[in-house]
Amino acid sequence: MSRLRKGGKYKGASFAEQFNLAKGNKSPLFLAAIADATKKAVEDAKSMVEEKMKDPAIQAMADAAKDSGPEDIIPKKIGSSSRRSARSDFFTRSAEKQEEKDAKEEEERLAEEERLAALEGMYLDEDGKPIYKDEYTDDMSGKERRAESKQNKKEIKEEFKADKAKLKQLKKQGKITGKQKRQATRAERKKKRSAKKSNRKSKRSARRNRRKNK
Repeated sequence: MSRLRKGGKYKGASFAEQFNLAKGNKSPLFLAAIADATKKAVEDAKSMVEEKMKDPAIQAMADAAKDSGPEDIIPKKIGSSSRRSARSDFFTRSAEKQEEKDAKEEEERLAEEERLAALEGMYLDEDGKPIYKDEYTDDMSGKERRAESKQNKKEIKEEFKADKAKLKQLKKQGKITGKQKRQATRAERKKKRSAKKSNRKSKRSARRNRRKNK
């Protein structure tokens, strides 16, 4: 169809130019166009919401939101009760462990005191092993000192023999070599000499102290 009018072919400006001019002047043409665009956007948004609401999961969330209100009670966090229980159990176990530790330390302290009390007056070798009991006193007579010295020598000899027998047994069981046995025997013989020297020293000291006290 021809676009001719009575006055001839339309020679006016394009629609875009007219729209921009109307926008600047805020003419009814511009306002009508804006209204149409807003109405279309609202309708598109409404259609999108309606489409989303068809999803069962979204519908369930919407129903839950409707049911909640300012007077609703907020449920406790899942697991909060178990966490409190676990925390309480932890502190209880910690207290019990501390009590057990204190009791064990007290038991060890008492055992150490008993051990030291039993070693009182004992001659100990360089490894802390008791060899003989030193019972010299300043008021001993010569005869008593000689008897004490003889008893100490006997205990030293018996201890050395017991150590040699133990080393021999270890060698027989294959737990130590012949070289290790000989080295250990020399070390035990050295301890024996040190113990005998200490016995003689204690005997002389007791004799000197008796003379001073006369």
